[in-house]
Amino acid sequence: MKPDFLEIKNWNTEKLIWSGLCLYCIAAPFSIAASQISLSVAFLAMLFAIRKGLLEPVFNRQDKAFAFFALAALLSIFNSIQIIRAVSEMKKFIIILVFFLPFWLPMCKDQKKTLFRLLIISSSIAAAISILMSIFYIFAKDFNYPVKGFFSLTTTFGEFQVLALFITLSITESNIKVFQGRFIPIVLTLQTWGVFLSYCRGAILGLLFGIIAAYWRRPKKLAVCLLIFAAMMFITGKLGPYFGKSHFLVIRNVGENRIEQGGLFSERLRTWQNGLNIVLNYPSFGVGMNNVKPYYFELSTELERENKFAHGHLHNNFLHILAMTGFIGLSAFFWYFIELMLFFRKSYNKEKDAEEKSMLGMGIPLTIAYLTFGIPEYAFGDEEISMLFFFLSGIILNPALKESEMQNT
Repeated sequence: MKPDFLEIKNWNTEKLIWSGLCLYCIAAPFSIAASQISLSVAFLAMLFAIRKGLLEPVFNRQDKAFAFFALAALLSIFNSIQIIRAVSEMKKFIIILVFFLPFWLPMCKDQKKTLFRLLIISSSIAAAISILMSIFYIFAKDFNYPVKGFFSLTTTFGEFQVLALFITLSITESNIKVFQGRFIPIVLTLQTWGVFLSYCRGAILGLLFGIIAAYWRRPKKLAVCLLIFAAMMFITGKLGPYFGKSHFLVIRNVGENRIEQGGLFSERLRTWQNGLNIVLNYPSFGVGMNNVKPYYFELSTELERENKFAHGHLHNNFLHILAMTGFIGLSAFFWYFIELMLFFRKSYNKEKDAEEKSMLGMGIPLTIAYLTFGIPEYAFGDEEISMLFFFLSGIILNPALKESEMQNT
């Protein structure tokens, strides 16, 4: 049965937009190229719909904040050592289109459920395959590394599973009939193991703070979630020698004469120290998009350069954006996410439908989890994760319901 859109009457346009969104949900846990192509198809079809007057774009206050963020990045180009790198990196700001695609498209509740269902199934299958593959490598090839799925980094896999997990939780909150009841525990188990077996600090922190934000008003449920979280931390800590050993081989100490491995935080501390030095020299507009590495290289010791520890990013969203775009850019970054969370809260307070309200209720925890990823990692620069976050936010905030459903609320 084809989607029943409210305003778009051209079936070919409907088919392309809907197919692109569905294909993204299927492909996102497996391939960045396939997911980008899927969204591109939907975007081109949406442009056609807008041009023909079949669809009307809607803008909100947070869009102004994002535009100001992009303007601050543009102004930072004047401080760039490598201007070509800075100009080409401006393409990162088209990521806002991933929010607009599902937000602008009139969808009924069932269509939102379909997108969530596809994403949850796809992410769960990816988690199951990835965990089984890691077990195979451990026993068959004596290979030790955290679960990373079909991504190049374990960080991306863990953070992806966290965002998918919060969508699954929003479904369990209102008993939305997306799956058979017995299927939900299987999905939650796979996604949770995916998070912890990635041994990604940002993902685990994001899950923790997101859970607190979701359930802080319900102490009993929060206590149960935190108990499960603590148990998972203990179990995966014990499994570390089998799954997570390689993940902890990072710099402990960087000196003039030696580099020791085995520490958890000192590499980050060294990176952040250099990042702060960059900020002190360029506080207003930063050093330009994608221009941190040349400046970082100058601050590195000879031994760091020889061992390729001169990083291109600062392993922290806020410090990296501050270094690239200055205090003006970072202020715009915070402005955007404050406006987005206010939009979630306002929509939640106005919504009467229980299922829609449950989806909207996970908007702020989802945002807090995404922002928390940025404490030990440059999550905004991870396209797979940022695309998923903006896509899910657009679906959750999609304002359109079927006319018959709106009449019943």
